[in-house]
Amino acid sequence: MTIQNQGNNEQISRGVFELHGCFTALTFSQSKTFSTRKGAEKWLAKRGYRPNGESAAEGGGHPCGQIARSALDVRKDRDTQ
Repeated sequence: MTIQNQGNNEQISRGVFELHGCFTALTFSQSKTFSTRKGAEKWLAKRGYRPNGESAAEGGGHPCGQIARSALDVRKDRDTQ
């Protein structure tokens, strides 16, 4: 799980954690409880996160950043032809 300290006595968590035999998957804006860890991990993966809360996008950035980088690559390829 990744915990981000906001600096104002607040913390934001994301990732998978177990509580009373259930697994909870957290993003910054959503959460869902599962009976299995694998289900929680799949749910996070669909949203672009690894089970430890890190972004699954290349380079550790937000998934939208990966889309923007790939769009730039397409433009570069188009311009060089």
